[in-house]
Amino acid sequence: MKRKGAGLRGVSKRRLTESKAVHVLGEHGVRVSENAITICHDASTVVKSFSVEMIDSSKREAFFVSFQDFLEDENGFRITMLPMEREDSGSNFTNDSLIRVLLRVQPLIKPLIEALLERLPLMTERSECNMAALIVSQLRWMLDVPGELVITKLTEVMPVCSFPIQREVISGLPEVLPDEFHDEVGSFLLDQLQSTLELVPVILEAFSELTLSKKMMDEVYATVVDHLASLTADSVPSALRFLLSTCEPEQAIASIRENINFQSLQALDDGASSEDLALECIEQMLRFHSNIQKAWLNHINKSLTLSVFDVLVLFAIYRVSTRPKAALAVLKCHVREGHLNNTLLKEVYEVHGDTVSRYNKEVLIVAHHLMMSFTELDIPRNIYRYLFSLGDIHMKQQVVGSLISHIGSGASREVDSAITALNLLTDSNQLQRFGPLLNSLIDYINVLTVSQSREVLLLLVSVAVSPDDRMITDIHIVVRKYLSHSDTRLNKLGVVGAIALLQVMNTENGDFEKFVDKVLSCISHSTNLLGLFYDELASNIILDLLPVGASDVLFKKFVVVLEGRYIGEEPEEQSGSNKVDLMCLEGQETLGENPYICYNTWDLVEKGEWETLRLQWPLQKLVLAACATTQDTELKEVDSLLGCYLRAVPLDQITEVKNGTVGLLAIINIIIEVINGFSRVTTVSMRKKLVERISNLTMLLDILSSALRPSNALLAVFDGDVVAKRKKLLKEGTNSKLSESQKDTANDESNATTTNIKSSISTDVTVAKEQASYKMILATYKGYIRELDFKVHSVLNWNLPSIGRGSQENPPRLKLHQICFLLEDLLAKCRFKLKPVGVFAKDTSTIGCESVSRVTSTRFVEHVVSLLPVLCHFLDENAYQSDTESFSDTDEMSSTDAQLEMLKGNTSKTNIFELIFSILELILTWPGITGHSPISLHIFDILGTRLEKNTQGPLSVRRKYALQYLLRFYDSCRTLSSIVALLRCCEGVRGEGLTQLGDYANRALQREWEVTPAEKDSKFRWNEAVGYLVGVSIKYSDSNDDDGSSSSDNSSAVVFEDVMEAINHVVDNPKQERRLKLLTRQALPAVYRVVMIRLVEFFRTLPSTRTSSTTSPRARFTKLNTAVALFGQLIGVIRRASSRPLIKSVLVYGQKFMELFLSEGMPLLDEMMAGSDQEEVHTIIKRLQVCTRQLHHISSHSKSNKDLALTARVPLLKKCLETFVLKVKEMLARNNCSEAFWVGNLKQRNLKGEEIRTQEIEEDGDTETETDTRNDETELSDSSEDGEDIEDGDNLKDECDSDAHEEGSMSISY
Repeated sequence: MKRKGAGLRGVSKRRLTESKAVHVLGEHGVRVSENAITICHDASTVVKSFSVEMIDSSKREAFFVSFQDFLEDENGFRITMLPMEREDSGSNFTNDSLIRVLLRVQPLIKPLIEALLERLPLMTERSECNMAALIVSQLRWMLDVPGELVITKLTEVMPVCSFPIQREVISGLPEVLPDEFHDEVGSFLLDQLQSTLELVPVILEAFSELTLSKKMMDEVYATVVDHLASLTADSVPSALRFLLSTCEPEQAIASIRENINFQSLQALDDGASSEDLALECIEQMLRFHSNIQKAWLNHINKSLTLSVFDVLVLFAIYRVSTRPKAALAVLKCHVREGHLNNTLLKEVYEVHGDTVSRYNKEVLIVAHHLMMSFTELDIPRNIYRYLFSLGDIHMKQQVVGSLISHIGSGASREVDSAITALNLLTDSNQLQRFGPLLNSLIDYINVLTVSQSREVLLLLVSVAVSPDDRMITDIHIVVRKYLSHSDTRLNKLGVVGAIALLQVMNTENGDFEKFVDKVLSCISHSTNLLGLFYDELASNIILDLLPVGASDVLFKKFVVVLEGRYIGEEPEEQSGSNKVDLMCLEGQETLGENPYICYNTWDLVEKGEWETLRLQWPLQKLVLAACATTQDTELKEVDSLLGCYLRAVPLDQITEVKNGTVGLLAIINIIIEVINGFSRVTTVSMRKKLVERISNLTMLLDILSSALRPSNALLAVFDGDVVAKRKKLLKEGTNSKLSESQKDTANDESNATTTNIKSSISTDVTVAKEQASYKMILATYKGYIRELDFKVHSVLNWNLPSIGRGSQENPPRLKLHQICFLLEDLLAKCRFKLKPVGVFAKDTSTIGCESVSRVTSTRFVEHVVSLLPVLCHFLDENAYQSDTESFSDTDEMSSTDAQLEMLKGNTSKTNIFELIFSILELILTWPGITGHSPISLHIFDILGTRLEKNTQGPLSVRRKYALQYLLRFYDSCRTLSSIVALLRCCEGVRGEGLTQLGDYANRALQREWEVTPAEKDSKFRWNEAVGYLVGVSIKYSDSNDDDGSSSSDNSSAVVFEDVMEAINHVVDNPKQERRLKLLTRQALPAVYRVVMIRLVEFFRTLPSTRTSSTTSPRARFTKLNTAVALFGQLIGVIRRASSRPLIKSVLVYGQKFMELFLSEGMPLLDEMMAGSDQEEVHTIIKRLQVCTRQLHHISSHSKSNKDLALTARVPLLKKCLETFVLKVKEMLARNNCSEAFWVGNLKQRNLKGEEIRTQEIEEDGDTETETDTRNDETELSDSSEDGEDIEDGDNLKDECDSDAHEEGSMSISY
């Protein structure tokens, strides 16, 4: 109907009130005044009478034209939508307005709605939003709303309406239109959503109130997800709330994690953080919906990656959840897997610091738990650092207090990690204000180890504002107290504290030297304290911790002591002298104007001056370190020490004279300190002498390997923690062939400076025993031999071809046995610093690794990575030599004697591969090598460039090239240990192409390897290597199906079958030739355990019934059936080879298998049971029942043998078996098969399946006979078998070897 012009807006109020529409309304009991409308009758009466009159179209048109004129007036339009007054009640209002009354008149509905909606585009002012809300309110909850008309009209007017008006209209649509029009409303709103992102919040709110069909809801969901990444900041919370409240939690969470982008969110105009709004919305949903909490945790837990958004959500869950431990467990899992790494943590705090600050309280608790669980990782320490740097003053205080509580925990590794974290905080220069709080650390010093006390004191000194600080005064008091104490251990803590105080001493006014003299006067009575003082001074000089000028003062002070006590003039040769020049290098070296010099070490040995002899090594280390600091690397004032004479008896007689081995140890320690001091020389002549000294060292260690054990062995370490463990220093190696008379006993004297050794090693041992004894001796005398500094390994770089190129002089080169010696030391240090250890593992002794313990893991890894080019050079060089000397594969299998001779003559060539690959494995598996870290990229660049390929591509390509390079050396590895080291190293690469490792492992298992002396010495090491190869062949098995598609599940099952066939051959026919030649009866326990582990992992890959939508139930059932069949074969091995290691593996991993079957297998069987696959379900449960019976017999065997370690595993296994019975009973009842379930008795049997009728147990010398114990057994039988019992067989073996169970029946024991 055509609307009149806007000129009527100026019509006077008098004319409006006298219009025809007002007159008609008055006739029906509605009086219109200037400011109000009064109704005289009931609204229903007015509607009825008005409807009769409006039937006439002419009257209706005349009334509506006049009423439109009335609506054109702003005041008239307003009062028509306000509640009308009742004539009989004065100021009381009715619930209805005039518009709502007229909308109940059927002939007026459509024209009136059109008129109302056409007014919307005219409302341009923001103040007119109330009028738009009034218009919508008139249409709300109407009975006969023409939905198509409303939607059509809105489609016309909405594009020209302002955004505030559109919001008011959209918010009221769900209450205006009936349910049958909601899909059409959804389509209209969907178009609005795609065209105008500013209306997203109100549109999504309207969607949540509409009753939409599934198809329409899917379209809405897809549209919201597509626009999630491009939404404005204020629209994201509405989108999150809509998705989480209207969709399945798993589906919504997956879409949110995939599409939300926190980096694109900007702050709102009012300064509010859009990230805070989004997280606040998520917190709201998590707080009141526990199912969303669980779904979100499960989704993040199964994810292989972690984003900033995931971390913030985990913190939010930890805050609002009633079970915060679940969120903490997920966080720990991702930290353990390396997904929550330092790179991600840096992005969380540096990019989203304001957002994460809302969770500071929760993050502090999380950091506390992570510090206790992951003491070797940087993650908890970095969390503390970020909390301290970005938090307020109260948070900083809580961080410091939490770290102090960790230091006082008493757990050694936790203490070390907390001290490291506190050291990170000192970089911010904000710890000074917490001095009184840190001062409480002094109370913990007496319960900490020496190394931990050293770190704490150095920390306190570095935090002190000035030398006059109260903290320094307290440390002075403690140091004086400990130095004067009668306890030797506290004396050592006093020495460490004194070294810490030297850092703040002034060298110009003489305070430094005076304090050194004062400390020396306090400890001069003890060799251990003096040696510790010298060592600590040298270490602080090397780490550049002492003040400027301290090195010069110390060098001038102690070089005189070294010259006076340990350096003498070379005596003239005398006839009949039994001394010869030992290790006189080329040329004669002089010290100043003195004649030719030599060490007088042997004179001290002959005189028995042990205390003086022990101090030579740390004093020499101190002098060389101080000289290197003052004179760079050339050490010109003491360079003669590198080529100094050493007078001793001839080497072939040194082990036969009195105290000869003690003297040999003393000479070895002197040479080690010379190598440490001169390892950074640059001139060719000095390098040649250093290489000669390394050669001397390896030669003397070879002599030591066959020497008599000394009666007086001098400890070369002075750390109190090491001396306290001196009984372990002489512990024998794993060589079982050594007699008991060869084992050492330590004399526990008060001075702790000597140890008595009772027996000697036979001198006429074979070559194999000599090599085994050599390794054993080094381990035995580890505390009596000085440590090689980790920087000494840089001399390996001298063998690079680029070194000395273009020089006239031939540069020195290390020989192969010298390289292996240095690599063995480097490997030991890598294992100490980088090998992961458990939280409750025993403390690792720092003997031989003290220099490494003082540096961070990152710095040590950078040092090892700097050696990577030369390590690759050694691999390439020796691989070439091995290829020229090796046999072909066919010759090698038939020429074992020749191969053995080759191995004996080239021990270093075979060992170098194992050493280098073991070092690389520790580097590649270090937690710091994660993602795109600079160290990781540098490593893969070096390895990839050895193939002469471009390594500037993505990380996956670099890993691929690195793996190709490493696998080139497979044929060059001639020992089993080197093959295992290579495969472990390749696993550390963690790139594409690891599936080929399974083929390499299979090839190794099919070969016959000659046992090297080291492998023969350790049978356990050999067996574990075989087990590892079996595990790799299963883990990385991959093949192609007939159609060319990859099916790792099928190939894994094939490899399992091959391994099981080999195990059965070993158990039944150990002498029969088999395909896997390495799998022997001795290696069976290790192989059995690995196969059980891989079977459990294979079961874990079964897609879950609750979450799997792509894998069919039939495919999952096939995999489940395969796993149960393999489990039955493994359990069956126990009947034929019932050794304790096998039983232990069954108890541990049998329980895990049953737990997985209950959580993943039973839901799948329930799903299959509901279909038409009952017979197959019946079969698989029957097969598993045989396994459960044998597990019961194994449990009884552990109890009857009174094996406490095995018996402790029984309760959990029994619980799983009982749960299995109850689950089967529940499943049958749910599928109307309850009559198939019945209960019987389980007979007591031994491991072979033989029935046990009586059990005789000896106790206190008396034999008592106990009655046969019987466990309840739950039986399932098919109704067609009339409940026939299966236990009527003679023994369990017969039941398992034959079909055992009658058709249609099965039994489950518990």
